[in-house]
Amino acid sequence: MPRIELKSALTAFAVTCLLAIVALQFDAVGQAAYAVERVMLSAVDYQLPTAAEVDELARVNRLVARKALPAVVHILTMSDPPWDTLSDEEKRDARERGGRRLEQQLKRSARAQGSGVIIDAAKGIILTNNHVVGGADEIEVRLHDGRRFDAALIGTDPPTDLAVIQIPADNLFDLVIGDSDALQVGDPVMTIGNPFGYEGSVSKGIVSALDRAQVNLIVYEGFIQTDAVINPGNSGGPLVNMRAEVVGINTAIESTTGSFNGIGLAIPSARVQEILPMLMQGEQIVRGFLGVNMRNVQDAVELTEKLGWQDKHGVIVTEVVEGSPVDEVGIREEDILVNADGRLIPNLTELKEMIAHTRPGATVVLDIWRSGRLFSTQVVVGRRPRIPAARGNRRGRPRGDDSAGNDGDDALGSLGLDVQVLDVDLARKYRLQSVASKGVVITKVAHRSAAGSNDVRPGDLIVAVNGTIVESLDHLNALLRYLGDEESIDLRLRNRKGSRHVQLEPKP
Repeated sequence: MPRIELKSALTAFAVTCLLAIVALQFDAVGQAAYAVERVMLSAVDYQLPTAAEVDELARVNRLVARKALPAVVHILTMSDPPWDTLSDEEKRDARERGGRRLEQQLKRSARAQGSGVIIDAAKGIILTNNHVVGGADEIEVRLHDGRRFDAALIGTDPPTDLAVIQIPADNLFDLVIGDSDALQVGDPVMTIGNPFGYEGSVSKGIVSALDRAQVNLIVYEGFIQTDAVINPGNSGGPLVNMRAEVVGINTAIESTTGSFNGIGLAIPSARVQEILPMLMQGEQIVRGFLGVNMRNVQDAVELTEKLGWQDKHGVIVTEVVEGSPVDEVGIREEDILVNADGRLIPNLTELKEMIAHTRPGATVVLDIWRSGRLFSTQVVVGRRPRIPAARGNRRGRPRGDDSAGNDGDDALGSLGLDVQVLDVDLARKYRLQSVASKGVVITKVAHRSAAGSNDVRPGDLIVAVNGTIVESLDHLNALLRYLGDEESIDLRLRNRKGSRHVQLEPKP
């Protein structure tokens, strides 16, 4: 027994010594790691801005906000009740479809709000979004100093979502329009406006991306993307650089919640500069027109491979408008437009911009890939049609033109859809306030219909039909009349949860 106890004691002593050695080794490693970390943190401390530098950064932010705020305005609009614009037949139809509740809704005035920025203090000129003031019957401007003025609508341009209004006011402050082409990803920017009616709100972020396209919000895109906070009410307000220059006009957000989710979009100031002189004169913006719908080759890889096109630039023709400039020279579906006047066509956005800035009547040489070979043709650029707004029209028929609207109504019926022009009440009902302030919204879907079978729901906005952006209710009807009853229809739909495509076959 004593020998066993001595052996156990020696074993325990050995284990204790081993653990002590291991502990010393780990302690030495820990001490070394700690020493390395201290050296690294000391280096970081050395690179951190000094208190004076931090104060300077804050000072710059304060100066930019101080400079910009007096030039940013709060815009409130009111539109006359839609009921007043309806014919007796349309009023009877509204009562039959929605009863007294729908009638009361249509008899309410539509109210909305947004932001704007003074760009000419001497003349009282304010730049904002078309979707903030376009179609409004009354526009009120509230200045940063509390004064209020009724504004006159001077010029609008729906394809770029820009508008100019004017107020009869003295002692105003304005901002200079800067150069958005000089922006780079990562540059600091500020958004200033009236989100949710909170006047004079400032938010800072960075430029997240440039030339953001295919958002399907407006015809001419190429947005500045920013993480500076944009919410409902910021539309029309300025995106400014750190010299308090306007480099963009805030216009939209990408969101699944109805509020800011980190992606805000602004119209670059370079686009503003292009059309501002005409907007300030109240002139119609004249743009070139080809009469063709297209897709980027990079968005249609399988089709591109089938057509034998190997490069990544170019656009694929998906539809040719009958009688249009491209139709007259024989361009057809599945042609790939490769070059325009000797310049590569990198994407759809660039080609649309080029044609928009080409004088109607001018000739453009297009290089086209078809059936495995490249050839050239000359196209005389046409004038982009001006699409009238469907103000106050709440049904699927153009007001005052029954014959023009019947085909469109029949097409909507064959799809199983009832639609209305988006207004404040519908936006609130379907939680679309941050998605859009105008457009065509689906209000009813027949259960056993093409739309009902494809999970189309009330509250979906119709953004585009077969690749063409829907600009008004009249435009939607015109598109459906053009497509006819035999063609399949690709609807791009948008709601508060995002966007999606739905393929529908009209039922006879």
